[in-house]
Amino acid sequence: MPFSHTLPTIQQLFFVAVTLFFLPLSTVALILNYATLNLIPRNALRRRLRRSTQFQSRTILLTGVGTPQGLRLARAFYQTGHNVVGADFELWSIASHARCSKAISKFYRLHSGGRHGGTPFIHDLLQIIQKERVDMWISCSDAVSPLEEARAKNIIENKTSCTCFVLGVKDAPHFQSRQQFLSFTKGLGLPIPERHQVKSRNEIHSVLNRAQGRRRYTLHAPDGTYTTYPRTLLPQRTVSQTYNEISRMKITQTTPWVLEQYIEGLEKYTTFGVVVQGCVKAFAASPLSESETYYQALPATSGRNRAMLRYVQNLARKLGPEFSGHLCIDFCIDERMTETGLESNILPIDCRIRAQASVLMFQGLNGSIDLARSYVAACAPMSNGTSTVVGPPQPESEEDVALPVDSSSGVYYLGQDILQLLIKPVMQFSTFKIKLSLLTRQLLMLVNHIIFWREGMYALWDPLPFWWLYHVYIPARLFRSILSADDRYHDPTNITKIMEV
Repeated sequence: MPFSHTLPTIQQLFFVAVTLFFLPLSTVALILNYATLNLIPRNALRRRLRRSTQFQSRTILLTGVGTPQGLRLARAFYQTGHNVVGADFELWSIASHARCSKAISKFYRLHSGGRHGGTPFIHDLLQIIQKERVDMWISCSDAVSPLEEARAKNIIENKTSCTCFVLGVKDAPHFQSRQQFLSFTKGLGLPIPERHQVKSRNEIHSVLNRAQGRRRYTLHAPDGTYTTYPRTLLPQRTVSQTYNEISRMKITQTTPWVLEQYIEGLEKYTTFGVVVQGCVKAFAASPLSESETYYQALPATSGRNRAMLRYVQNLARKLGPEFSGHLCIDFCIDERMTETGLESNILPIDCRIRAQASVLMFQGLNGSIDLARSYVAACAPMSNGTSTVVGPPQPESEEDVALPVDSSSGVYYLGQDILQLLIKPVMQFSTFKIKLSLLTRQLLMLVNHIIFWREGMYALWDPLPFWWLYHVYIPARLFRSILSADDRYHDPTNITKIMEV
């Protein structure tokens, strides 16, 4: 094994040892959890809805159900009376923790190879939808490209009555990459971070002069162009340094370079939006952490939350009434001083079109009701005219958007927190790399999460997926990655990435 893999391998084995050490205690806790469930009635709403003659449940297919967002949506639909069918790719045939969830009535393993005329993925989807009589398909994983999902949507909706909550062939190309999304959004007349193709040094100076030092940029060769020059941050500390740096660049009319706004160091947020026929039905925003392993919803009344919601609403409106799907956009806050004071602009920096883990900000039963209502609004009416929406139907007003109710507590992942807030800082402190004050802050943050926040994969009424994830699925994946020496999985410091694959 290469030397560069030695340390990650030790970390992986250490994590596996930790899970084995806590296995007896965790198993006892699991047994007590089920004993508690026998004493306390749960899922009263589901039973009440399914007995009602005015409610008819939908059958929902969730691909990527093993992801945090997939499991959260499965539980939301189950709690509100619907039937959930789960499907996922199981790498190395390791059984997914989602198989253990009470919320999932059937689980199917998706195949990455086969001989069925179309792609195996589309063939698998079509068979599941026809066999289970699925009413809606929702994608929760990045394992398949948007264009492949768009082709699947076209085939499925032509052959079945299933509603596919993924983008169509017309919209998918605009969301293939970050740059395609930003170019498309700019074409719709919405603000984005500055990006210029510069064909001469004078054009670079012109952009810098207009900014008057209030904004910084990175200069780099076009993607795919071989060059020995790294990305350069402009302007430099002095005017002479800036001129000297630019004079070194070999920029011509035939090989323009890219000058784009520098966004590192700016406040960043991640958002989750459910869009039905060009109308935002559910929305949540959270500060974007570097590791993307915990989420805490912004207050619904905050200015930042409202500004980002308006941006997503404007984009959804411009996409038109034929657009239904997810708009999960990351934003940065571009602040600069003007003659009238401090000016703040909300600018998008990336977009994803599948359900993301920030859906976990919709907590508790109220969050499940809001999520189920938002998605089911995209389904065609039932043939007998009965309602499938929990509670009174939502008004068509674009301002009537479901938002997270509780912004005081956030969502975290226990395994990730143990790695980042316990094991890593303790090891750093023991080698004198950090001070005691920083170690104390990290430990207090861990305690605060455990006491006051919600664990992203755990539910009192559905505890087995949490147990299976940390004592079977993740250890098996880590151990298998050691044997395979696969570079993609030699990163034990990000548990959420392991769950996403």
